[in-house]
Amino acid sequence: MHQPAATDRVRRALPLLCLLPTLAVRAGTPSIWDLQEVDAQGLGTHPLVGADPGNPANRVVIEGIALNAPGELLDPAQMWQLYVQAEAPDRGAIAAWAGVFYNDQWPKYPADIQPGDRVRIEGFIANHRGKVNINERHSPAPQLAFTVTVLNPGVGMPAPILIPAIADAVAFDSTRVSGPELYQSQWCILRGVRILDGAWAPGETLTITDHSGATLPMLLSSRGDFTPGGAPAGAFDVVGIFDQEDLEPPFTEGYRLWVKSQAAVQPAEPAAATIHPAVEIRWASAAGTIYQVVRSDDLANWEPVGGPVAGTGAEMSVFDSTRGETRAFYEVRVVPPPQ
Repeated sequence: MHQPAATDRVRRALPLLCLLPTLAVRAGTPSIWDLQEVDAQGLGTHPLVGADPGNPANRVVIEGIALNAPGELLDPAQMWQLYVQAEAPDRGAIAAWAGVFYNDQWPKYPADIQPGDRVRIEGFIANHRGKVNINERHSPAPQLAFTVTVLNPGVGMPAPILIPAIADAVAFDSTRVSGPELYQSQWCILRGVRILDGAWAPGETLTITDHSGATLPMLLSSRGDFTPGGAPAGAFDVVGIFDQEDLEPPFTEGYRLWVKSQAAVQPAEPAAATIHPAVEIRWASAAGTIYQVVRSDDLANWEPVGGPVAGTGAEMSVFDSTRGETRAFYEVRVVPPPQ
C-alpha cells in the first residue's frame, strides 16, 4: 500500500454537490458523532472501535475541516497529529495520530495541511485516553496505516463553539447532552477566564478558572509563540482544541484546552451594560427616625421598596427601578418605634 510522503498533497476532483457541507457524511459511513460515543467509563462504544484490523471493512472514512497544521501542536519529526471537525449535519470531531517511535518510514503523512482545509481520512479507530482516535495502534504493519486526502484547501475554520462556563466542561456526561464529551476534540472558546497557576511558555500547562469557580488545564502548544511577557494580566478569552488525555480508567477526567498560539488569547470582552429607567425618591430626614419607602400602582395595595432606613438629619434618597411599569406611586412612611 502506498503511503503519501510528507511532501505529498493528495487532491481529488469532486462533483459539485459533494462540496456542500450538508453532504460531508457519505452514505453508509458512520458519522464522527457516532464514532465518538462513549459509555459511563469513557470508552468508545461504536463497534468499529478496536475492531479487527485484518478486515478492511472495519476501516472508517471521515471527512471534515482540519483544525490544525500537523506542525502546530507536536514536533513533526516525532509525531503527526490532525484534528478534524465535522460539518453539518454531522457533529463532533476526531483526531488522527501517528508516531516515529514504531515506524520504519518517517515522515509518513502530509505535512502541508493547513487549518481550514477540508480533508478525508480513512483508517482504523481505537480508544486513546478517553477519546476515539484514528491511529496505527502503535504498529508498523502496512494494513494499519491510514490515508489522508485534502479534498478542498482553504475552506475556512469553523466558528469556535462557546463553552458557557468551565463547570460545563469538566462534569462528565456520557449522554453528551452536556459536559465535556459534548465538546470533545472540537474548536472551542472560553470567555472571561483567568490564570490560577502555571508558566506562560511553550509546552506548559496552566490552570484556569472562571465565574463558575471550576478549573481546567490549558496546554500551550510546544510549537507556539508564547513568551513570559505575553501572559494576560486579567480576564481573557481563549480559543483552542478541547481534548482529553486521561491516563487511567475510568476515562472521565483529563480534559483540557490545547492552545495553538498567542493570537488565540485576547482580552475578555467587557460585559454588555443595559440601562433601564428608575426613579429617585428624596426626602428630608430627622436624625434617629426610621423611614420606609413604599410603592403602589393603584394607591390601594402597597409594598416596601428595600428595607427600613434610619434618618441622619440630612436629605436622604432611595432609587427604585421602573422597568416595565406604566405608573407607580410612592410614599415615605415613618416607622413607629417598637412598643
